[in-house]
Amino acid sequence: MSAQSILDTDGVLVRKQSLFEIGQELEQIFDAYEQLSGEEADSYIASALEQYFEKLGTDLNAKLDGYCGLIKTFEAKAKIRKEEAQRLINLAATDENNAKRLKKRLQDWMEITGNQKLETTFHKIWTQANGGLAPLRWVMDHGVIDGQWCVEWVPEAPPVDAGIVPEQFIRVIPEQRVIDNEAVRNALNEGEELDFVKFGERGFSLRIK
Repeated sequence: MSAQSILDTDGVLVRKQSLFEIGQELEQIFDAYEQLSGEEADSYIASALEQYFEKLGTDLNAKLDGYCGLIKTFEAKAKIRKEEAQRLINLAATDENNAKRLKKRLQDWMEITGNQKLETTFHKIWTQANGGLAPLRWVMDHGVIDGQWCVEWVPEAPPVDAGIVPEQFIRVIPEQRVIDNEAVRNALNEGEELDFVKFGERGFSLRIK
């Protein structure tokens, strides 16, 4: 016997409707309802739905229960998998941080001991200058300390409205004024001396192969 068929109370083999077919028939009822108006529409839809649900009986209830149960199952599985994914992401972040700390300690030791390149039984270890653009260092504070003029340089740029960066190095994007780093770099590359910014030293990073 087909999974889509069942014997009715008279022993007659009838085909059960799928939830998709039930949905289609309900759509047809409401489509017809939209063509009517007023009391005629209300009377039609009430009668049509009453007859339709009487015809379906418990078949609709069972299908909807199964369908909703399947939705709940997938939602529960999705929630569990999201939580597990977040747990794994957190573990991966911890592993990455541990690796960075260990590499930093090894790099510090190599710099202190003057070793730029080492080779063990299984690994080659060396320090290498970072590529890319030279970092910018911005003036944060300056003044006389113990009779000497002192300046502190930091990697974070000062606020645009602090008055430290001249207007020629400020550009305007929609509704916002920002420091034009490209103009700053060009000026430094051309040898211009700026009292609010300078090139920093490229750092070194550890390589392991």
